[in-house]
Amino acid sequence: MSMGFLEKKYGDDYESMLRDFIPYLEQTAEEEWCVNVVRTEDGKANCLFGHLSNFCCHSKNDDVMPDFDWFESRISTTFMVYAVNDGENHDYQQPTPKQRGIAYMRDLLSGKKLTTLPLMDKCLEEYLVQLAEETSND
Repeated sequence: MSMGFLEKKYGDDYESMLRDFIPYLEQTAEEEWCVNVVRTEDGKANCLFGHLSNFCCHSKNDDVMPDFDWFESRISTTFMVYAVNDGENHDYQQPTPKQRGIAYMRDLLSGKKLTTLPLMDKCLEEYLVQLAEETSND
């Protein structure tokens, strides 16, 4: 697989990426954000992942997957991002997808929310504790 923009520029340093990405998002206009799709058909509005694509300087036919994979493995998965962007995550009920996305990125950078791998580790640990409790009750 080819190396994307994010890996070339940031390596594994997701915090530096977020320190650059958050101001980029802050400079976008509210009307440049959408829900339920990555990018509107007319190309005028994006969800957070569409803005990530623009941040990475992708053009229409570029392969975005190396950058999306980098983001998902180091920062947050589409499963988490789409729920925040679309207002379906109870922790992010700001009035617009822009406000929700920026709040989530800030929380990831500050450590208030866990990034992908620590969150997966936490979920596994909780599952193993639950499994041990269920096994000991049998």
